[in-house]
Amino acid sequence: MGAHVHRAGVPGAYLRVLEPGEVCAGDVVESLHRPGHGVTVALAFRAFTTEPDLLAELPVPDALAADLAAKAHRLRSLR
Repeated sequence: MGAHVHRAGVPGAYLRVLEPGEVCAGDVVESLHRPGHGVTVALAFRAFTTEPDLLAELPVPDALAADLAAKAHRLRSLR
C-alpha cells in the first residue's frame, strides 16, 4: 500500500483519537480545529517526497509538527 500511495501521490491523514470506540459508516466525525494556513496533507507529502521545491510553500514551523518542521528546515538547508 505504501508504495502505491507514494507513486500515486495520494496520501491520507491520520486522526487523533480522543475517545476509543467504533466509528461506522454514517457516524458524525467533528473537526475540532482547521488551521488557516492552507497547507494540505497532499502538499506536505509532495514537498517531502517528489517535489522538494514545494518546501518553500510550507510555513515552518507554524503548520507542521515539530519533527516535520525540523525535517523541512534540514531539507531546505541542503538546497
